[in-house]
Amino acid sequence: MLAGLVFALAVTAPPAPWVDAVDITAAPAAVRLSGQVSDEVWQRIAATDAFVQREPQEGGAPSQRTEFRVAYDSATLFVRVRAFDTEPARIASYLTRRDAESPSDWIRILIDSFGHLNQTTVALTERVNLTMTPNLSLQLYAEPFVSAGDYAGFEELANGRSRDHGARYVPFAYAGDPDFNVKSFRTTNVLRWEYKPGSTLFVVWQQARENDAVPGGFRFGRDMHDIFGIAPRNVFLVKLAYWINY
Repeated sequence: MLAGLVFALAVTAPPAPWVDAVDITAAPAAVRLSGQVSDEVWQRIAATDAFVQREPQEGGAPSQRTEFRVAYDSATLFVRVRAFDTEPARIASYLTRRDAESPSDWIRILIDSFGHLNQTTVALTERVNLTMTPNLSLQLYAEPFVSAGDYAGFEELANGRSRDHGARYVPFAYAGDPDFNVKSFRTTNVLRWEYKPGSTLFVVWQQARENDAVPGGFRFGRDMHDIFGIAPRNVFLVKLAYWINY
């Protein structure tokens, strides 16, 4: 007779990271005029540091520790981030144009809105280079663009401490109209004529059209037609280069 014992091992998965947002509506004195929140308020908030990598190893352990705290009142969301660095002398900071990619070290906070967005975007880039003679050429560039979006399913926060989505958010009757329909057309055309060796004439024509008169709803034929239904902005440039040979 062979007797065996079977052991069942129950493994409980660790809970998902949770950000504890603290309501400071009842303590208006805690908010300074500069918009910062006093240290006393932040000491009441448990820090979250359960971050993972997105790049280069998605889901991997972060190379540096980061703490994240959230507070809110009736009108403002306060976020405090403390980014630790074992080599602070190597932190990179470069002057960069707004909304442009930067090689600097940076922090980005993304907030998911309380609504569903159904967006359609169509864009086409056309480039044509026409060489008529070795000294005469024409470059054409055109870009029509249409992006339309409809919002639906608005929600509002009912219980920020509930982990159940149905209890945390409830339907909200939003009275505004955030729908959008943005249309544009941009073209640049350059005529280049080398009328003598080293001497060149450039004639440039640029045109821009924009139209957002019809909010929401995407209809390809209507939207492409409406791009050309408004007065354009035209720019004409002439550049002459003359080679002087001593």
